[in-house]
Amino acid sequence: YELGSLYYSRHEYRSATEWLARVAPADAHFRQALFRLGLAHYHTGDYKLSVEAFTRLSQAISLSEVLNNLGVAQLRSGDPQAIGSLRKAIEGDPADPDYSFNAGLALYRKGDFEAAIPLLESTLARKPGDETAERLLDKCQRKEAARPGELRSEALERIKENYDETAWFQLKALIDPSGLK
Repeated sequence: YELGSLYYSRHEYRSATEWLARVAPADAHFRQALFRLGLAHYHTGDYKLSVEAFTRLSQAISLSEVLNNLGVAQLRSGDPQAIGSLRKAIEGDPADPDYSFNAGLALYRKGDFEAAIPLLESTLARKPGDETAERLLDKCQRKEAARPGELRSEALERIKENYDETAWFQLKALIDPSGLK
């Protein structure tokens, strides 16, 4: 885990994937390793393996940052389940403007302008002056479809780099103390 994390911090993502993939499920850092593995695959452009890592992690812990990154990787790989994952991220943390932005972007790319507008407005309510969200909202309001390759080449998706499961486990312990493994 430590070696994979070191490579990741140096932006040596291919080497990071090799080492992070070796972390065993019994290891105390396994979930953190899966998170970084998903990010490393994302940064190398291997969205299918990124989706696999984030899917596996989301089955163990439903953190919004995990669901967001899963949705972003699904969006990049053309998976229609991306919007569902991004909506779950919003449900978990409706105050984070990146989650509503990513969901709005996914709907925009799908051509569902009407559904994208309130999400982009929510982004701007939480992050006024977000020029990218403003431009995307304007395109939705004008019903201006994305030109092939235009938005994908700009890499507008917003991925989360930080992983902290502590609060999630504390909340879970309060709600259902017998449900913790």
